[in-house]
Amino acid sequence: MFLVALNVVFVILGLACVVVGAIFKFGTNLAKEEVQKVLGEISTSVLGDLDMDGVLSSLAIVFLVLGIFILVVGLGGCIGACCELRPLLVVYAIIVAVLLIAKIVAIALFFNMKSDFTEVLDKGLTKLFDQYSTEPDDDTSRALDGLFHLMECCGYYNFSDITNRPDWNTPNSFKIPQGCCKKYNLDTKDVTTSEMIDCLNNPTTANSYQYTGCGQVIYQLFDQYTTIFIGIGITVLLMELLCVVFAFLVCCNVNRDKPV
Repeated sequence: MFLVALNVVFVILGLACVVVGAIFKFGTNLAKEEVQKVLGEISTSVLGDLDMDGVLSSLAIVFLVLGIFILVVGLGGCIGACCELRPLLVVYAIIVAVLLIAKIVAIALFFNMKSDFTEVLDKGLTKLFDQYSTEPDDDTSRALDGLFHLMECCGYYNFSDITNRPDWNTPNSFKIPQGCCKKYNLDTKDVTTSEMIDCLNNPTTANSYQYTGCGQVIYQLFDQYTTIFIGIGITVLLMELLCVVFAFLVCCNVNRDKPV
């Protein structure tokens, strides 16, 4: 039965969310350590006093709750369809219909608030890049160097966002932040190699990312993943709509005189 097949997909999705949440909440510290290692690439001075353990714990709870909810709804749909339990199918259809409407509203709000989000992002990134310092031991600057290198960009619009500041003054008169060089080493942060010295003193598009703005890169990623999420969202909406339609069709085909 088509309704059963659809709900099997939801059951599997719910189980996956529960497993992921359980691993981070109750499992070994291995997964947490790996995630924290990645997050540790960003300096704590940039993140401020953000409690990463608390963030991971909260995400684990979200995955657990979401997974259990999807699992229960999916099982309800499967049982209702297999056993032709009209009351269960009606409750199931109502829940899925409410979720369907909520997703439509959320998508509409997302597009309505997209401009506000980009404005906040502009201000936040500009303020963050203004913290770049030429001091060799500045944690924030080294974190930004890592960001520039990983995202293959430099500054918000380009390197001049940083180098044109009045306080830009490097001991060796470097012309761009060191993280903007393609040969920058995230592990050693060594700027004494011949390739790094050449890049820092004579940056070009061949040895640096000086003209690629991080704002542009971030918005490209945002648009790319927005398209993906919209596609996934539309697919889920269609599946939920089909679930509601088939649930009511099964209800209509159930013998009304049959005891439930």
